[in-house]
Amino acid sequence: MPHPFPGKQRSILVVDDERPVLALLSEYLASKGFNVLTARDGQSGLEKARAARPDLIVLDVMLPRLDGYAVARALKGDPATAPIPIIIFSTRSSAADRAAFQAAGADFHILKPFDPEQLLAKILELLPA
Repeated sequence: MPHPFPGKQRSILVVDDERPVLALLSEYLASKGFNVLTARDGQSGLEKARAARPDLIVLDVMLPRLDGYAVARALKGDPATAPIPIIIFSTRSSAADRAAFQAAGADFHILKPFDPEQLLAKILELLPA
C-alpha cells in the first residue's frame, strides 16, 4: 500500500497497557507508513501527547496511573491538544460506555478485538489531508 499522505509522515500515539496489543498495533501502523509512538499507561500517554502532538491517538480505556477517560478529557480540555483526534480502543461497548467515550471527547470507538482494516479506515478518515 502506498503511503496515504505523500510527502508527510503522520504520527500516531498508541496508549495501551497490554504489550501484545501495543506491539501488534505499532507494527501494523508502521507497516502502513505511520510514525508510531507508544505509552503503556495513561500518565505517560498524556505526557507524550502533550510533548509530541501526534496527528492521532489510539487510546485504551482501562489503563494504569490514569484511565483513558481522564486522558481524553485532559487532552480535549487543552487548546494545544484539543484538535488531535482520539480513537478509544476498548472491550467496553454498551450504550453507557459509548456515551462516556463521547463525553470524554473521543472521536470514535473501536471494539477490541479489532479489525486492522477498520481501524486504518477510521484513522485515514479522521486525519486531515
